Amino acid sequence: MLMMRSIIRRAGLGTALATLVACGGSDAGTGVRASVTGTYQLATVNSQPLPFTEQTSGAVVKVTDGTLVARSDGTFSETLGRSTTSGAGTVLSSTTATGTYQVGNQVLVFTYSGTGESLLGSLVNGGVLIQNGANSFEYKR
Repeated sequence: MLMMRSIIRRAGLGTALATLVACGGSDAGTGVRASVTGTYQLATVNSQPLPFTEQTSGAVVKVTDGTLVARSDGTFSETLGRSTTSGAGTVLSSTTATGTYQVGNQVLVFTYSGTGESLLGSLVNGGVLIQNGANSFEYKR
């Protein structure tokens, strides 16, 4: 199942990248990037309101909040807050990832610094939806 998800994700990413190239690749002059630029708050994960319980073994991990900042220069930062509850109690944590994004029509490709991983996104109802494996993260202004 994991292998199939990886193949599907790569195929989808390849299609999105091909679409971006066909649309000229760079979006800086089109105004599309300007419509993406801004600060968004995480509203749902998999269409479920926060907190969202992640599927883990052992401790209970919940996504409690998140912020996506898309800048006009094509860079972004994404911060996720989590609470992890185990027999030892509850620990709150926050992680921030940064990278670059490209826009073509309604499709976004987020490339994360450090890992080089690319995730697909889309513009939905004035917000941004990022697909990460089986999970979809919906950010709203």
